[in-house]
Amino acid sequence: PQVVAGEVSSAQFSPDGAWLVFRRTLTAGGALLAVKLDGKGPPTKLGEQVGDFSISPTSDVVAFTARSVASPET
Repeated sequence: PQVVAGEVSSAQFSPDGAWLVFRRTLTAGGALLAVKLDGKGPPTKLGEQVGDFSISPTSDVVAFTARSVASPET
């Protein structure tokens, strides 16, 4: 098992109890990841520079806000 408690800024269990979705604080803005609670497989990265997130009642969709990357001015 990997310890990530100090790296997590927010977390939420899916309504079906199969997933833990969490935002890590190590990257700028926070990466959003999901991990199966049965311990099978590595975490799945859902997005970078994520703000708020929410899991649908059916646990099949995770909605989140993300900062857009500014394009360099020319």
